Amino acid sequence: MKIALEFALVYPGVVLTLVSFIGCLVRWQIAPADRQRTEWMIVLVLLSTIVTWIAQIGLTLMSPLLTWKLDLYFYAGDALFHHPSFVIGRFVYRHYWLEVLLQIAYTCLPTITAATIALHFYKYRSELRRVLTAFALNLCVAPIVYCLVPVCGPVYAFPSFPNDPGRVHPYFVHINNAPPNGFPSVHFSSALLILWALRRSRTTMAFGIIYAILVFAATLANGQHYLVDLFASVPYTALMVYWADRATSSSVAVELAYETRQA
Repeated sequence: MKIALEFALVYPGVVLTLVSFIGCLVRWQIAPADRQRTEWMIVLVLLSTIVTWIAQIGLTLMSPLLTWKLDLYFYAGDALFHHPSFVIGRFVYRHYWLEVLLQIAYTCLPTITAATIALHFYKYRSELRRVLTAFALNLCVAPIVYCLVPVCGPVYAFPSFPNDPGRVHPYFVHINNAPPNGFPSVHFSSALLILWALRRSRTTMAFGIIYAILVFAATLANGQHYLVDLFASVPYTALMVYWADRATSSSVAVELAYETRQA
């Protein structure tokens, strides 16, 4: 029992994905009249896991290709806000259950994303394509930005994290053991997309706000991002929503035109 609890605390995302998968299998058995939607949900859970693995492999492959990082410049920029990642990191490190809570919020992102998409599949089908497009763009555009602005995060750039290294002179620093996935924070942009997708009801929107706050704090506390990365995630997310709107409206227009010609 103790080993299972420790595993759940270290890998909460894996546990939640497994529970979701088992829940879908149980629903498939007890609700035969609605098996088609349950099967789509199973596909969605598996797909979210596969996409997460692919993203991790891609970032691992990018690490040796982009070894020169801008972290010292971003650290200097965060000095305007008194280095919140280091301040929050030290505070969270002293409070174990807060650390666990933020770790759960951070690692459960793929499952929460899948659940958000599933909600639209079941309840808000008219917005499903738009939501899927926004999440897909969020993942596909980020690697391009990573290549243009290579930042790996304070936990990789500063071995003393969460202890502040003090005054640093900015320059391009060579870090070859960390992926350049800092700017913008896709974890936070995904949390913002979840909040945007859950805006239709007060209950789901409240959950989206709380979850976005937890991810915001987690990305700073675990040293994966600077505050500048999170600021950049806001216009980045807005751009993904805008492009999703344009893409889905264009595709709908094309479909309507095709159906009109067929008629």
